[in-house]
Amino acid sequence: MNETTGKGFNLVLVGLVGSLGSGRTDISNFLYYSYGFAKINFKDSVKGVAKILGKTDIPSLQTIKHVIRGCFGKDVWIKLLEKRIGEEMASKLIQAYSIPGVDEVKPVLRIVVGDVEYKEEFDFIKEKNGLLIGLKTNKKAIYEQVKRRIEKIPSFEEFKKWLKHPSVIEIPSLIKKCDFIIDSNKMTLPKVEERVDEIVRRCFLGNLIR
Repeated sequence: MNETTGKGFNLVLVGLVGSLGSGRTDISNFLYYSYGFAKINFKDSVKGVAKILGKTDIPSLQTIKHVIRGCFGKDVWIKLLEKRIGEEMASKLIQAYSIPGVDEVKPVLRIVVGDVEYKEEFDFIKEKNGLLIGLKTNKKAIYEQVKRRIEKIPSFEEFKKWLKHPSVIEIPSLIKKCDFIIDSNKMTLPKVEERVDEIVRRCFLGNLIR
């Protein structure tokens, strides 16, 4: 897999596809601390609205994100991602070209998108020659994560109905199309991080260390 080359920079783009509790945040943090990846999460953009509404639990964040998509179009989160990439690129170029001698080397922009949940987001990362990692887990594991984050705990049967919500229903099919799939249910976090490290090194070679 090749990095996307833009004017004055190389883009290393990784998208994580998985449900709550699959390890997306842990992997984003691993890439951030290990290789300096900038972290982008679409749900971060709806937290302000959720706070105003007093609906900050995970199911509410998912619903708000989906409603915004319905109001502003399926490409709303793609536009946000493009904006963030532009901001990160500008920052990276300013840092690189302010150092004598660095202007001879294209700086590398590394970004991990931590919550790829719709086909449009998935396809955008594919088009940019990005890497998509699918994270499998089971309903019980997801349910345990949700229980820790919401005040009114639903029954497991109620929760299974939520998994059919339009904001999460595409995730299983997208995972199957990913470049690599990790069963995070059967691996410890260190093993998951080791596997992710192996994958990104294989795909992006020297662009992880410059």
